[in-house]
Amino acid sequence: MESVEARESLEMVERIVAASSRRLCLAGEFFLVWGVVSCGMDVVTQLIDFGVWPASAVWLWAALIGFGIAFTVVRRRALALRAERVSLLLREFFSVLWVTIGIAVVCDVFGWRLFPGWGSAAIWNVVAAIVLFYVGTHSNWRATLAGAVAIGSFIVANYVTNGTGFVLAAGMLFSYGAFGLAEMLSRE
Repeated sequence: MESVEARESLEMVERIVAASSRRLCLAGEFFLVWGVVSCGMDVVTQLIDFGVWPASAVWLWAALIGFGIAFTVVRRRALALRAERVSLLLREFFSVLWVTIGIAVVCDVFGWRLFPGWGSAAIWNVVAAIVLFYVGTHSNWRATLAGAVAIGSFIVANYVTNGTGFVLAAGMLFSYGAFGLAEMLSRE
């Protein structure tokens, strides 16, 4: 084998190994934005529940969700322009994400009697934990830690009788949001 052929073969092997990394790297800004949006929704609900804000403030949910969706669409399109291809691992992640979100929506919409009050909000902390633990199984310790925070907030919220929404909000902010920020600041 010629020196040039050997070098080209080594470069090809290096590209294959780099593309097959088991570490799941994600755009942290999505986690940060949705962590803040989810936190905001829980805070709005808690302030309405306490009577600090009128029930009409629930329309802030629409603004928060609208912001989250708009950010996601615009940012995803910007990233798609840079992306050459989506790895199998990233496709698996999105499958887990969408299946988990779909199940949570079904539980929230059709399980309102089973998950009254804060139960329907707590479902989203469980969704966050599932997604974060999935990311964590792919060599991302920050995601595993954030998943533990999400589950911890779910457990603590179960025992808090006054301010449950604030506990769930903190769980989303310090799990999903903090993980997103950590990914954005990470140099790995």
